[in-house]
Amino acid sequence: MFFSPSIQRWLLPVVLLLIYLLTRLPGLAELPLHNDEGLHLTRAVEVWNGHPFWAISDGKIINHWPIALLDPRHAPLYAGRLPTILIGMIGLAAGYGLARRLVGERGAVLAAALWIGTPYLFFFERLAFSDAEAGALVVLAVWAAHQMPTQSSKDAKAQRGNTGTPFMASVLHRYGPAAFVGMSFAAALMFKFTAAPYALAVALMLLVVTPAKHRWQTLLTAGIAGVICLIPPLAYLVLRGDDFFSIALGWIGAGGGTGGQASLVGNLERLWLQLIGYGSITWVLLLAAGLVLGVWYAIKGRMPKTSPLRVLSIGAVVPLAIILVLGREVLARHFVVALPPADGGRRQWIRAGTQSHSEPSLSLDGNGVRRSCVGAGHSPVHIDRLWHPIRPTLTGRCTL
Repeated sequence: MFFSPSIQRWLLPVVLLLIYLLTRLPGLAELPLHNDEGLHLTRAVEVWNGHPFWAISDGKIINHWPIALLDPRHAPLYAGRLPTILIGMIGLAAGYGLARRLVGERGAVLAAALWIGTPYLFFFERLAFSDAEAGALVVLAVWAAHQMPTQSSKDAKAQRGNTGTPFMASVLHRYGPAAFVGMSFAAALMFKFTAAPYALAVALMLLVVTPAKHRWQTLLTAGIAGVICLIPPLAYLVLRGDDFFSIALGWIGAGGGTGGQASLVGNLERLWLQLIGYGSITWVLLLAAGLVLGVWYAIKGRMPKTSPLRVLSIGAVVPLAIILVLGREVLARHFVVALPPADGGRRQWIRAGTQSHSEPSLSLDGNGVRRSCVGAGHSPVHIDRLWHPIRPTLTGRCTL
């Protein structure tokens, strides 16, 4: 081989990250500025004026910080949209690492390809919205939680080999990994409160992978680290006398939506429109077949009840159900936070669709074929949109 095994291990994910970047960058400034993007740019400018938590009552506490780092006073469209792509790369790398540990290299490549090729993410990851960023950071937190046993084992060996470890270094070795999990999820939450239900996915992963004698200590450490991250914005609101996230909490209201329609029914209708809105009956049939196969395998699959793969599925589906039930009006962009975590849960379906054999071959069942066809079918659409982006006609009310 041309490369050493260590280089080969890193080469493929780096190539996938470059492909992700190359699919998101072209035509980045072609779409018109959405009103929410303008609000995020305004907040980023206020960071330079000494107001890091300016107007955060909508539950988006720090999503404008990465924009501020790029100084949106110059080339605002690029400064606003590039952070979404960069944070997406972090989530993609974490998702690839998680999939490689759970289902191997081929499953990780397929999972990354699904992330890169999803039309829904392809659109929203090229806007200065925080939904995709929050979803990517949830994946980072789940990956960090899954790393806990490996990290704990390394720390234990290091401590046995060096009994003279300084106190602070010992504390960091012992509590640092769990604290990082809590901080990662707190970051997702502070990018947008829509990520809150995905605390279930992170907590379940910690419960499953952490040894029993350290389980509650790990959960407590992660929780405390997350709460500490929330103290500065809360203190800022108290000192300024601002309200506590009235806009964000106004989106919660099970049972009553806009126009007298039950919110759950309206939310389900909008979700269904996202699933069938690609204008092809083939897509609908393939999607239905894949969902049936995925649910069947999740129920009947030969996995322990505490399998990380099953945890990923529960952690992807239940929070989405919570959003649908509690959300007063869940719009198209609000579903985006569910896609990166769903890509993690989807890896159990990939395991159902890709079976390892002694020979280097890849066997796909109907579910794997369905997802491969969907990805391949949308590739020409992506290529065309890279070089000929659509300039949509904006109406009086935008429902992105």
